[in-house]
Amino acid sequence: MKRRQHKLKLDPSRENQYLYDEIDKWQERLYLPSLPDFDLGIYENRILSMFSSRAASMLDIEDFTKPEEAANILLQAVNYAHGFDTETNNVSDGTGGLTTSSRVFEPINKLFSPYSEITIPEELKTTPEYYIAKKMHEAQKGYNGTAHIEMAAVMDEAGNPKRAWTYLVSAGYWAARSLPEAQPVILQAAIDLCDRNGWLEAKEALEHNMELLQNT
Repeated sequence: MKRRQHKLKLDPSRENQYLYDEIDKWQERLYLPSLPDFDLGIYENRILSMFSSRAASMLDIEDFTKPEEAANILLQAVNYAHGFDTETNNVSDGTGGLTTSSRVFEPINKLFSPYSEITIPEELKTTPEYYIAKKMHEAQKGYNGTAHIEMAAVMDEAGNPKRAWTYLVSAGYWAARSLPEAQPVILQAAIDLCDRNGWLEAKEALEHNMELLQNT
């Protein structure tokens, strides 16, 4: 409790308070988290990772009665930046509960399992999240980030550069594992995204990385 109070004192932001409020609700065995109507800021990775993992675990509980409501939360597994792996064993103080990128398939596979009781709402089937999740499920550990690249372009065109950036980060992670020749394409897309949005410091850093990549 002292650690929690200390963290809230250091960061009294709405996003941090929301995180701890949600953690308190998890004491209820059948509690399914829901997404807020505000930007999660720097806590997006932590919260979306925790939520999608929580939803996946809920489906294993026999008397859980909201499988359809869990679908959107499960899909959040593709909306945080893969590759930034932080995991501890303590979710109660807000430091743990994040799924590593190698475990991101757990909520995705639960969603598409032939044994799942989830009826995926039709409106979700047209979303970038669903497209990416389906491609990841089909490819499993051989996934190479292509769907993230495609949907990054869609998000950019739709006026959501932040989500486009997140998708490019994830694309870079998966391509490094299975499609390294795509790295320059992803890096250039990220540079162009920074240029269009005036993210000059990030653009400068990425251009330096591109120079290093081209000289290796």
